[in-house]
Amino acid sequence: MSSDGVTTWHPAFLALGKTLDECANIYKGFCQKYRPQPKKVEKNRWGSKLLAGMKPNQKKKGTSPGQLKLFWDELDITNEEIIKAATIFVKANCYTPNPKNK
Repeated sequence: MSSDGVTTWHPAFLALGKTLDECANIYKGFCQKYRPQPKKVEKNRWGSKLLAGMKPNQKKKGTSPGQLKLFWDELDITNEEIIKAATIFVKANCYTPNPKNK
């Protein structure tokens, strides 16, 4: 290495040795030994922050005065009726949930 008059050297680089060649050799050794530190893995915590803001017993939101209610809100269907309808649907579509029992 030589001083060409155009290149300016960083003061920390020049502090490595007395001559430019000595600085270059020391810096070359540093570069060969250098191993970058592994980056930390960031864990996403947006889900816990989102759930922390939710309160379990929040007051129900009222509907607008002109809002129509959906028809299934007014239906009174028991669990047995739903199971019966689902069983008929499954049999009609030939899906056997228990292949051993035909």
